[in-house]
Amino acid sequence: QGRNEFVIRLQPSEAMYMKLTVKKPGLEMATEQSELDLSYGMRYQDVKIPEAYERLILDTIRGDQQHFVRRDELK
Repeated sequence: QGRNEFVIRLQPSEAMYMKLTVKKPGLEMATEQSELDLSYGMRYQDVKIPEAYERLILDTIRGDQQHFVRRDELK
């Protein structure tokens, strides 16, 4: 018997997937492992996905502070 897992992978290739133990179709009470997968690289092949710090660097250039910690949040 496998275990159920929910995985969020950030690096090196972004993905989310679930591994589930499911009942096989039919009258028999047998189970099997199944996977529900969303691999960003495969799903969004035509979209440029930014690298890890690319968004923050762009926000810095634009003067957008919404993704940064404020001084009062550090206390």
